[in-house]
Amino acid sequence: MRMRRRPGAAGCSAACSAEVGTVVSEQLRAYLTAAALGAAAGAVYDLLRLVRLRRRRDRRLTHGLDAAFLLLVAPALLWYALRVGQGELRLIMLTAMGLGAAVYLLALSPLMRPLWDFWLSAAASTGRLLWWPVKKITAAAQKSRVKAEKTKIFFQKA
Repeated sequence: MRMRRRPGAAGCSAACSAEVGTVVSEQLRAYLTAAALGAAAGAVYDLLRLVRLRRRRDRRLTHGLDAAFLLLVAPALLWYALRVGQGELRLIMLTAMGLGAAVYLLALSPLMRPLWDFWLSAAASTGRLLWWPVKKITAAAQKSRVKAEKTKIFFQKA
């Protein structure tokens, strides 16, 4: 049996491909977007890893940072699946995300770690500097509260 060819169907064009449902440029864009999402997740993990390394013994902080990572990455993954994947999270997208994260962690992480470390130190110093007046005001309020209680007791006895 011989198949009839449609006119213009010698090589499958983009229009023909769109009819079937696979457009290579769309798939490539989705794959690269997934890799970028994986690299961004790797960057967030790398930043949180530096905080973990500074406070190695604090288990609650480690669990809190893991929860923060999941709370940041899970909505991004859901958004990606709904918007780019049209409601489907395909296995190829997950592998692209893993590949993007691996490329970041293996290639870019050693370059970015000193920068992250600097900004983390700067943020910690700024936080300590901003917390200092709060600490002093709290201590002064505590002293005045104790003094007020002693004064109240003195006047009640008299």
